[in-house]
Order: sequence, then C-alpha cells, then structure tokens
Amino acid sequence: MSIGDNIRNMRLSKGMSQEELGLKLGVSSNAVSRWENGVCKPSKRSLSAIAMVLGIEFDIFTINEIANSICHEKYVRLLGAFHKLSDRNKLKVVLYAERKKELQYE
Repeated sequence: MSIGDNIRNMRLSKGMSQEELGLKLGVSSNAVSRWENGVCKPSKRSLSAIAMVLGIEFDIFTINEIANSICHEKYVRLLGAFHKLSDRNKLKVVLYAERKKELQYE
C-alpha cells in the first residue's frame, strides 16, 4: 500500500473530506488529492502533520513503503533465479505453482 493509499484510507476512516484535511493542514484539497493519487509525495514535515491531524503514528507511512520495496526486491531476485533455470526446470516450477493454486481453491 502506498503512502497515498494510507492517507486516503486514514482520512476516510476519520470521515474527513480532502477539503477538510487540507484545511487542517493548511494546504489545498488539490494537494491532498495529488498525494492520495501518487502524483507527488508529501514532505516529511507534511507527513508528520497528517499523522498528527489523523491521530495515527507517523511510522505507518514508512513501514508500508519499506515493505513494498522489500517485496519488489524479492520478486526481482526470484524472477532472476527463475530465468537461470533450464527449460525443463522452469516447466517443473510452473506446473508446481499451478498445482498449488488449484489446491488452494479446492
């Protein structure tokens, strides 16, 4: 989940509009919209103010971003390892994954 998604979810959980949050932060509702839609990221100072206004911990913003980064890195490493496999072993991996997926939905 991105920082923008977190801002949107926390704002909505507090029943606030973008305009209301913007007023409390001293920014426009357009600024809030740009943050939530990932057009730009709020500064650390703004994130601190957002956390204070929404009554949440500042860390919620950075924890999710770090987790997303780690997941992406793991995916890239896994994909790299997959491409190094022989065609026969790639097929084994694909068949194994498909079977696991089928078992999950049985």
